[in-house]
Amino acid sequence: MFCRFRFRLVTSVTLLCVALLAWLLFLSSWNFNSGPETTWIFQQFGQVLYESNRPHQQVLPLNVKADTSMGLSYCANGFEQGWSFKCKVKCADPSLLALKTDIRLKLPTKCKKYVLQTTGKSKVSLPEFNFTDKCMRDELYEQCSGGQLVPNIVHYIFFGIQKLSFFHFLSVWSIHTIQKPCVILVHGDTQLSGPYWTNLVRAIPNIIRVRRMPPTHIFGIPIKLVEHKADVARLEAVRDFGGIYMDNDEILLQSLDPLRKYNFTLSHEFNYNLANGLIMSSRNASFVNRWYQEYKTYDGVVWGHHSTIVPYKLSQQYPHLIHIEKNNFVNPDYNNRDMIFKENFNWSNNYAIHLYIRKYKFEHNFTDIRHLNTTIGSVARHVLYGHKELCSD
Repeated sequence: MFCRFRFRLVTSVTLLCVALLAWLLFLSSWNFNSGPETTWIFQQFGQVLYESNRPHQQVLPLNVKADTSMGLSYCANGFEQGWSFKCKVKCADPSLLALKTDIRLKLPTKCKKYVLQTTGKSKVSLPEFNFTDKCMRDELYEQCSGGQLVPNIVHYIFFGIQKLSFFHFLSVWSIHTIQKPCVILVHGDTQLSGPYWTNLVRAIPNIIRVRRMPPTHIFGIPIKLVEHKADVARLEAVRDFGGIYMDNDEILLQSLDPLRKYNFTLSHEFNYNLANGLIMSSRNASFVNRWYQEYKTYDGVVWGHHSTIVPYKLSQQYPHLIHIEKNNFVNPDYNNRDMIFKENFNWSNNYAIHLYIRKYKFEHNFTDIRHLNTTIGSVARHVLYGHKELCSD
């Protein structure tokens, strides 16, 4: 009987070991990072949003210095005076955003078509209304003007875009933390999604979705390119609401409040044009109306003419209708974009910077920008941590 019991015991232990081995093999073969996206697990510790399961290190282009902070000493006084990036600082934990899931903007409005819609997997009730809703235009203008000509309303336009990238997140977050707008209006034809969108709508209580389709014609002329549709839509947005239009890869570096006293503001990119990636306008400004009327001669074959050359020519004719910043919204310019991608440009005099992401082949995240020794890295750290210096960890 003892031998039979010992045999059964050995058999049971053997089967248990085989089962355990099979389970370990199964776990080792499972790819927990099977996709290019970050897997997001939100854990609430004192209302802080944490990122876990960070993605693999991105492959960077040649001449881009990725992680150079490990051998550096700490910056004196906690930051670097110059622009040499030869010291490092202790950065905040990349747990960036306070959870405010139940705190949404409560507009005291009488507009009947103002509704709350649950947005995707974020389960956040996001306010939204139609672009043509004049009642909401009037309400927002009244509540957000703050005694300035340009109301503190920020506009983004997303046509045909569903999933937000890190750079989209960075742009909106820069507006939220630096400009502190009354509202952020996200105009678009699709519901936005992805972990970065979830982050934004959970953390920023004053995002409002504006439902609108891309314009198909202007003055009876067909518009085929989505970029040109967005060019027209941004003029309509600042004309009808007033406010600040931002391209989704334009990053704000300092508050635009000193410029809100002007009826209309653009910045040079080159000496012969005015960029339309950041527009500041009072409601129904004379300059934006004249610019819009120039689209009667729109030619879809010519790239950038009505969006950048026409406003420059109008500024020569009507200089009293526009305030012009010299490259302070777009510096470096398109021809010098490698200064953004591969070098460290001193942007301390900029109000904003255009990243030209359509020409950049690499995606970044909250982890790798901590040590990314380029303009993109310093800009991201400025927005996320309040300083440009390389992180020590």
